[in-house]
Amino acid sequence: RVIVHTLENHLYSAIGSAINLPLKSDDRWLIVLPLSHVSGLSILFRCLIAGATALIARSGSLRDDETLVLLSQATRLSLVPAQLERLLELPEDRLRNLRSVLVGGQAASPLLIRRAQEAGIPVMTTYGSTEMASQVATVAPGAIVQPGACGKVLPYRRLQIRDGEIEVGGRTLFSGYLTPDGIKKPALRSGAWFQTGDYGYLSASGVLTVTRRQSRSRSCCP
Repeated sequence: RVIVHTLENHLYSAIGSAINLPLKSDDRWLIVLPLSHVSGLSILFRCLIAGATALIARSGSLRDDETLVLLSQATRLSLVPAQLERLLELPEDRLRNLRSVLVGGQAASPLLIRRAQEAGIPVMTTYGSTEMASQVATVAPGAIVQPGACGKVLPYRRLQIRDGEIEVGGRTLFSGYLTPDGIKKPALRSGAWFQTGDYGYLSASGVLTVTRRQSRSRSCCP
């Protein structure tokens, strides 16, 4: 499906991300995720509103020389778990400037997160979706990541659990699906809630833990 976003969706996605993870003008965010996907595209908006620099890699493998040179310059990074595995294989001098590493896209094993923390990599787990223009919930910088935890819901998003299913809404929710007949609005439950097909729960302090993701996961946006 082709998902339709508005400029407002991306603007409020970036602003909400910045409230949790403020960027500085000297930040350099390395994009190793596809720009054709919201996970890569959203980083451009985050850098734009902060006056930060986006470094765009030709490959997401973290293996080619050009990407490794950019990595040694990067202060911010977004990865899926398989890329985090590769990051752990690299020499420390390639990672010395990193201030945060967002990890999402699929469930990252507690062992992988622990290994990254022990290696001094500033990992931040996140839960997001294309329909929500990227991040929905993210841990705070410097927080100890608990197994399965994805942090608190970011500003300008809404999230609730109904019968165990994660439902979302807010100013980052997409406009609809592009069809030959135009834009088809998403089916929403009363209260403008979108059903993600993912399952989880919220702690008493508002931290989201995801327990199951649908096979065609929407939870793909660090």
